[in-house]
Amino acid sequence: MLDSSGRLIRSKRIAARQGVVVAGPGGGCSLLSSIAVGGKDNKVYLLTLDAELRELSKVETPLIGLGGRDYQMILSPHGHLIIGQRSEANPQKFVPQKILVEFDSNAKLIWQQSISSQWTPLLAPFRAGFFLGRERSDIHGFDVEKYTY
Repeated sequence: MLDSSGRLIRSKRIAARQGVVVAGPGGGCSLLSSIAVGGKDNKVYLLTLDAELRELSKVETPLIGLGGRDYQMILSPHGHLIIGQRSEANPQKFVPQKILVEFDSNAKLIWQQSISSQWTPLLAPFRAGFFLGRERSDIHGFDVEKYTY
């Protein structure tokens, strides 16, 4: 946190190697992060902090962090909308799958849905919904889709 002169007055160190942060209502924030640099066992966590940077919740998400911040998060009217990758249940080989997930404001999973895209899609919020941008290898193009809440 900064004072009126721009000096740092509060910070918090998080045990994470990569992550993304969004500002939340009431002056708090949420962090989507993983502990390791990458790999199929690199779990991704949703951490919520209050305005004083005190931990309100920390939950494991269905995502994995393969490396290079391959996940993104925006606020939704219910809590958080997250996009990234998960490992498809296949004991023979590792198959990453793109997934869209929503958590409520208490960090409880509401729903999750697989989506098709060659790379991890992009999310951009607007007041009544969000845009999703994704590359589609089956049509050799980039789709921009608009969703409303």
